[in-house]
Amino acid sequence: MPEVPDYPLAYHYGDTFSAPSWQWLDAAGAAQNITGYTASMKVKTDDGTEVLHLNTADGTLTIPTGTDGKVIPAATSVQMLAGSLQEEEAYEYDIKVFGPAGEPVKTLTKGVFRVDKRVTDA
Repeated sequence: MPEVPDYPLAYHYGDTFSAPSWQWLDAAGAAQNITGYTASMKVKTDDGTEVLHLNTADGTLTIPTGTDGKVIPAATSVQMLAGSLQEEEAYEYDIKVFGPAGEPVKTLTKGVFRVDKRVTDA
């Protein structure tokens, strides 16, 4: 089984969070067609408490075209993300893609989501 890429995220509390996009590529580096698929991103504390859930069902996570294999947080979810996380904390997250029948297909990425302390406007 291929290893899930570990992609750490960092957010400086109080700043505008610029969310990355993630892309599912096959072994040859070609984009996977995920038309008709759904995706889910969960952010949890170390003890497993869910603090945020973004998904394509409610539009907080998007698959813009499907043919390019990209999953992108919606603009509104970036503010949800910032409002749900606490200063000086580290969380864990992952992003999963589900097939048309709802079956889990692939974990695109996982990692630590660090929230840095604000200093100037604290």
